[in-house]
Amino acid sequence: MGGSMAHKRLGTIADRASRSSDVLRNNGMFDGIGKIACRNRHEKKSCDHSYDKKEIPNEGRLPDATKGNDHLREVFVETMGLEGIDIVTLSGGHTLGGAHKEISGFEGPWTSTPLIFDNSYFIELLAGEKKGFLKLPTDKALLEDPIFRSLVEKYAVDEDAFFVDYAVSHMKLSELG
Repeated sequence: MGGSMAHKRLGTIADRASRSSDVLRNNGMFDGIGKIACRNRHEKKSCDHSYDKKEIPNEGRLPDATKGNDHLREVFVETMGLEGIDIVTLSGGHTLGGAHKEISGFEGPWTSTPLIFDNSYFIELLAGEKKGFLKLPTDKALLEDPIFRSLVEKYAVDEDAFFVDYAVSHMKLSELG
């Protein structure tokens, strides 16, 4: 019957990675050999990004984590030209890793599985405050807006929908450089 827990866990991770690659490939974003391919949606031609940049982005490209929905819309929609759905899906990237006090002033992971890309960020966000898990004011703000909240609720129960929408939002963000 089935192998060790570690083997089962690796199978789950491999399955998720495969599904994520399929989503990227099917959306024309992944060339299948480890490189992200994209199309410039404004000029309708292929683009090739250089990933060897060593510069840290200017301050102000990311939202101020202490502010709310108006600020999120200002940064993502007005400044970057993204859409409301992109705010929610890109916030879902918090499912990976955690914040570091010396960099952001905040400390801790958003989920109990910070090394796995999944929909647990949305599940944890809906669960409310829990000791040991980070919830920034910008995270909580997603629950205050009815449109954002409906997407949070959708992604909490439908991981595949999150993967598909995240792939599109990540591509749009990557095209911005």
